[in-house]
Amino acid sequence: MRPPGIVTKIASFMPTSNAKPRSGIGCFLAILGAFGLLVAIGILFSWATISGVEFSPNTFQTRSFSYSRIPGTQMRLSKTKLGTLSSPTSTDILKHLPTLNRPQEWHVATIASWGSERHAANVLIEAFRQRDASGMDVWSEWSTKNPNVAAMFWPLVQQVAFQQLYSCIPELLEIAESNTDSASLEKNTLEAIAKTVVARLERSTEESQSTELLNWLGSLPVKDPDNVRWFEERKKEVQRTRGPLGL
Repeated sequence: MRPPGIVTKIASFMPTSNAKPRSGIGCFLAILGAFGLLVAIGILFSWATISGVEFSPNTFQTRSFSYSRIPGTQMRLSKTKLGTLSSPTSTDILKHLPTLNRPQEWHVATIASWGSERHAANVLIEAFRQRDASGMDVWSEWSTKNPNVAAMFWPLVQQVAFQQLYSCIPELLEIAESNTDSASLEKNTLEAIAKTVVARLERSTEESQSTELLNWLGSLPVKDPDNVRWFEERKKEVQRTRGPLGL
């Protein structure tokens, strides 16, 4: 038998396969797969986690909330976690709110999940954060300068918030900015509320909701004697135009 030659000996030290390159590619693919899995899990959790801010018309306070659910469903994976109470406004406004014998309500203001959503109640929160050129709290300062008007105005705003008629609040604030006469401001505020109620009634398809809204309108506090008489007539007009349900 012939002894192995030099070429044979050299060949015996050379790799007989492409194991190392294949091992490198496999390692890279494994790392890439693990990274993709982590990204997918991160996206899944970001979709699953719902967080946001709620607003209470009872006390003009806010609180954060968060919970997890299966993405694309309403099936919850965790209980709702609530944050501590805070107030976006000052005592100059809060002191005018009446103490009401009713359960505390919470309306969603913002929701953050995969993106950000702003709901109607956020309008009032943003208004309370309004500052003038010098950095002063606009509505706190207005309430301090006009205490009698503020004592009438903020309870009406509170009632509007209870009924979730937040769409008319920007108009109410514009009225307050340009009118500090108590009787005139009250009348203009009530008129803006009445127009919003009419618009809501025209869209309503539930008689019980329409009746509740009309009863609420009739229960609004009116201080000026002349406005009391005017508002009684205005409520009758609203009832005559309550929309498709009729009377």
